[in-house]
Amino acid sequence: MMVGGGTGGTSKPSWTLEVAFAQIQQLLSAVNNLQQTITQQEQMIAQLQNQQPPPPAGSQPLRGPKMATLPLYDGSMATCKAFINACRLYISAKPQELAMAR
Repeated sequence: MMVGGGTGGTSKPSWTLEVAFAQIQQLLSAVNNLQQTITQQEQMIAQLQNQQPPPPAGSQPLRGPKMATLPLYDGSMATCKAFINACRLYISAKPQELAMAR
């Protein structure tokens, strides 16, 4: 029974100071437990906010299609155009490899 739960009027209250004190102690204990829970949750939130997000599943850096290594240019005019075209294809297919080489 909660303190103050009497029927009213001038009759003697149905509670005692001991009962009221016990209820106050229970309420204080419940408040302390809630404060501890809030503190733990705040700490957990802070830890989660400081974490780096995990990389998406299966996220490997894009490597582009598999391609044969470019042939070495021998300096002849007959193979110059083919070599330049091969370089253009390679660069357009794998730009990230050239960016890392810098």
